[in-house]
Amino acid sequence: MQEIIWQVLNNVDIETAEKIPTTKRITFCEMLGPHTTADQINLIQNLPRPRVLETHLPFIFFPERFHTTGCKFVFVIRNPKDTIVSLYHFARCNSHMGKYIGTWSDFYDLFMSDTYIYNNWFRDTLEYWKHRNDENTILFRYEDMKKDEHQTVWKVADFFQKKLTYEQVNQIVNYTTFESMKTNRGTDVDKFINLDSNVSQFYRKGGVGDWKNYFTPEQNKHFDAVFQEKMADSGLEFEYE
Repeated sequence: MQEIIWQVLNNVDIETAEKIPTTKRITFCEMLGPHTTADQINLIQNLPRPRVLETHLPFIFFPERFHTTGCKFVFVIRNPKDTIVSLYHFARCNSHMGKYIGTWSDFYDLFMSDTYIYNNWFRDTLEYWKHRNDENTILFRYEDMKKDEHQTVWKVADFFQKKLTYEQVNQIVNYTTFESMKTNRGTDVDKFINLDSNVSQFYRKGGVGDWKNYFTPEQNKHFDAVFQEKMADSGLEFEYE
């Protein structure tokens, strides 16, 4: 999604995107910790406007002024079962996250106990979901994006009030497919954020339903019960395959 947004806001500049890595064009907020350097701050301040920032932080972390000064939010949520599996593999290959070496079952328990990174998926997802109809907000389900990539680009363009041609939309779709981003030097994230591709790759599968290769029947039953308890009456539903 971040690459789609950047392309929409930059008039479909594929050439620049191929030359300058995603990590240089789009700032990942979590990489700016308490020891943020002046160079990092200058990098953000000097990004061409409108700036594109990426984060997995909870909604409550955003200052109130973000909602009154023209800032726009694009939320992307994914079915939580595939999310857990994806995070499991990301944790295994990511030195910033300690390169997790435990079992899948232990990781599942960590996630469900709200003691791992980003803490509480249910709480944070519900908070974003509540703001889905805010004037400065648009929300996408990952599964819907996979089903209709062209419609996703049209919606993003409309949200940012950018007029694109059919040819431009096709260009963005072709540039941002999973297979394209996996092989494109501008979007090849592995070498930029200390990922061990021998353990797992950043672009691993990108599909829907891989959770079935990991969840035991007991875990699946447990997760469904927790989801029903914590997300009841929210109206939020997912496709799991």
